[in-house]
Amino acid sequence: MIPVVGMLLTGPTGEDFGTLKPPPVEMLEERFGRLPGWRRREPGYEPPWRRGWVAALVAALLAIAVVGLPLALGMAVCTSDHPWKDLEGVTALSAGDENACVVQADGSVACWSWSNRHQGLTDPVEGEFLTLSVSEEHGCAVRLDGSVACWGSNVYGKSTPPTGRFTSVSTGESHTCGVTTEGVVVCWGSNAYGKSTPPTGRFTSVSAGTHTCAIREDGSVACWGPQTEAVRPPHPPRPFLAISTGDAFTCGIRDDRSVVCWGANGSGQATPPAGRFISIDAGQKHACGVRTDYTVACWGENAKGEAKPPLGVFTSVSAAGDKTCGITTNGTVVCWGDVTTRWP
Repeated sequence: MIPVVGMLLTGPTGEDFGTLKPPPVEMLEERFGRLPGWRRREPGYEPPWRRGWVAALVAALLAIAVVGLPLALGMAVCTSDHPWKDLEGVTALSAGDENACVVQADGSVACWSWSNRHQGLTDPVEGEFLTLSVSEEHGCAVRLDGSVACWGSNVYGKSTPPTGRFTSVSTGESHTCGVTTEGVVVCWGSNAYGKSTPPTGRFTSVSAGTHTCAIREDGSVACWGPQTEAVRPPHPPRPFLAISTGDAFTCGIRDDRSVVCWGANGSGQATPPAGRFISIDAGQKHACGVRTDYTVACWGENAKGEAKPPLGVFTSVSAAGDKTCGITTNGTVVCWGDVTTRWP
């Protein structure tokens, strides 16, 4: 079939018929002969496909205005710029499934939301803080004077800390634990399966998740709460420098800087790579750590890119459900995985 619409043709006198309308039938017949199936039309004839085109065009434009404009506005709101890109001088970071928070250079806490759920977490308490921890529904931070302040959901009393001075704090799914300046672990919130009833003794750090683990002063690990496989440290015991509890699994850094994990391993989250590490964090089904050369290594589930860290040098890392964030050596924040921010 010879295309005719859109052909640039000129008449015998040089007139240009353009490309937006077909040339006269006589011109086509003069150049190409009678086309198969071609029939001359009477003056004023309008083919069926052109009838009502004005109404159809108006209806289409209205549909675009009604459907397309709100959709475009929704996309602009739902895929806003990453708020962490403007942060500088970050000293502490904690990422959760729904929110993430940082301690800035002036000691203030800044948070953002991954979705429109649990918005109370994006309005942390005011003050100057040293470190912090956030979970899905609540967050807690240690002030300069050692007191703990919490915000967000207070179901089971997990956001009502006791008095006293603390060196660190860790928020779990429905409870919170902290290490006091005397080296005692104190927990509050839900006590299902005894996860808010820590053992006695002196500790250097604690990590609360679906279960809780802490490192004693001698480097041994004590765990308590549900999920027996996740809370049973490996044998033979060796001193640990850091510990992090995930969802039914635990990872820690030994005194030789190697990483060992135990518990659930359905996505490879309990099979860490070889190498030497300075920090570690376990998420839901993946974990990440900072090596001694300050690069990040991740392992476990990688459905949204959460276990595929970018190039760069980092001081710490925080793993959540399907996302991960880290603090670079120059104090900025980088996040990867499903990190599209969505606002209400």
